Amino acid sequence: MKRLGIFFFFEKNGYVDDFIPYYLRDLNKNLSELVVVCNGTLSEQGRAAFSEFTDHIIVRENKGLDVWAYKTALEAYGWQRLAEFDEVVMTNSTLMGPVRPLQEMFDAMAQRPELDFWGLSMHHGAQSNPFKGRHLYSYLPPHIQSHFIVYRKKFLQSPELQEYWDNMPMIEGYTDSVQCYEAVFTKIFGDKHSNKIGGIYMLNKIRKNLKDKAGFTLVELIVVLVILAILAAMLVPALTGYIDKANQEKIVAECRQVVMAAQTEASTLYGKADGGKIDTADNNTGAASSVAALSETKGNFTVTIFVDGTINTVVYEHSGWQITYDGTKGTYTDPTKTASTIKSNTFKVETKPTSE
Repeated sequence: MKRLGIFFFFEKNGYVDDFIPYYLRDLNKNLSELVVVCNGTLSEQGRAAFSEFTDHIIVRENKGLDVWAYKTALEAYGWQRLAEFDEVVMTNSTLMGPVRPLQEMFDAMAQRPELDFWGLSMHHGAQSNPFKGRHLYSYLPPHIQSHFIVYRKKFLQSPELQEYWDNMPMIEGYTDSVQCYEAVFTKIFGDKHSNKIGGIYMLNKIRKNLKDKAGFTLVELIVVLVILAILAAMLVPALTGYIDKANQEKIVAECRQVVMAAQTEASTLYGKADGGKIDTADNNTGAASSVAALSETKGNFTVTIFVDGTINTVVYEHSGWQITYDGTKGTYTDPTKTASTIKSNTFKVETKPTSE
């Protein structure tokens, strides 16, 4: 199989990122020749990167986007010389990968000799055309995407294809590129030659071929499982720590709400008390219900106040965590995990110790 690769590249500073040589290194295994077309600037680093794969590097003015870069390469070879190749691959730097060897794809598509052109992926089109400007159709046709498309020998010899490229208008922007090339190419030549339509479905063919291949080996699966186990061992403790910290902050905030609600209720009771003291017998569920409503919390608590309306302690529990507020010192204990000890909300009034 004699196969030519045309690779389009653009980066405003001409710098070639590592993913590009990675892609070309695998692609080049399946090519007889490679030509790189760069729009605009190509740095010394970029030229050195491409020189690993080819000496045929064309640097041109940055105009016409990818379409005119491909046109430049086609014209550099000429149709007579291009017809010597079994396939011409036109691709660019918007691809990353491959994950699996590209040879699998080329081998799969070799089983479809009836196709005159094929590609790597497709756009399923749209009922309306979202692009403004010059276009051939009122809708967006399904089409092979232009980042990877392959022409076969008989297609390269087609007068229709040669006329299409020879008369390609200057591309003024992205919309032009889509409307004059990518979005319409598949339909134009699919309509003219019925066997071209098969190219639209090439992705399903590739998927089927790859799916039919054997799965991972036992060693590969073991390696994957070991990696996952290592990641889990690293991440689970950290995640647990984040969850615990969030729960601690939450229970502290809720306990503060209970303390404020308890102080409000205690002040109310003290204001109603005779003799400046709350009756110690005034331990009722009504006060506990008021605190629960005011605090708007969902945990359980035990509130103890003194007869002078000051708070002694508030013990609050929620979701397996417990915290205690000491009203005599104005301090909170650190939240701790514990089994629930408070079955229902309580509000108690106690005599203040004489030592206080």
